[in-house]
Amino acid sequence: MARTRVLNSEAGQAVRIPPEFAYWNEDIELGINRFGDVLIIFPAREEMREVVATLRKMPRPERVEKKCPIQPPIRRRD
Repeated sequence: MARTRVLNSEAGQAVRIPPEFAYWNEDIELGINRFGDVLIIFPAREEMREVVATLRKMPRPERVEKKCPIQPPIRRRD
């Protein structure tokens, strides 16, 4: 398990991320959650409107494959 230290400043605390866990893009915005003593740091998600705008910029497929509905098996109650 990798270990790191907390750095204190007037603006708050900072955690040094070891190189093997570092993000490749320094301009990335990160989200952080806390569960007890565990901190989870992850790339922040885009707003839903930004996701929809990105999807609308994508080219439409030439055709869409239609799938047959799947019938779930009937389960016995024994």
